[in-house]
Amino acid sequence: LLLRAVAAATEAAAEAAGAVEALSSVMLRYPCEAALQQAATAALANMMRFRDKAPLGAFWLEALGAAAAAMANFPRDEALQARASTLLWRIAAEDPVSLATREGLRGLVEHAAGLGIREARWLMETIQWKTKDQAHLARGGGRQRWG
Repeated sequence: LLLRAVAAATEAAAEAAGAVEALSSVMLRYPCEAALQQAATAALANMMRFRDKAPLGAFWLEALGAAAAAMANFPRDEALQARASTLLWRIAAEDPVSLATREGLRGLVEHAAGLGIREARWLMETIQWKTKDQAHLARGGGRQRWG
């Protein structure tokens, strides 16, 4: 219990210090460095595991894109696919719509599931994949009801 509290406090401090932004930016800046992509994705997944339950900020959505780019750049790297799928799974636990409406992500997750990545299979089974237009219509198409 004490270890979890320390991990949560460390994650909160890292997020406040801009670690999510820094890791995502590094991933996007050096897309061909497999070791860096693996380490950054694992760090982001660990931070996501211990973060406070709050709406995801813009930097977490940037991290989602960075993870998707890493999956696309290294389709045969099972370790990277597993780490990225773990990050996506943890993001989906808090904001499944962000994953469901991300263009091209479904194909990447299907590929990872085909490699036998457990979290990717879970994502394929639980996420209701939609285009942004379909998600917009499901929310009411922007119409507001007047009471």
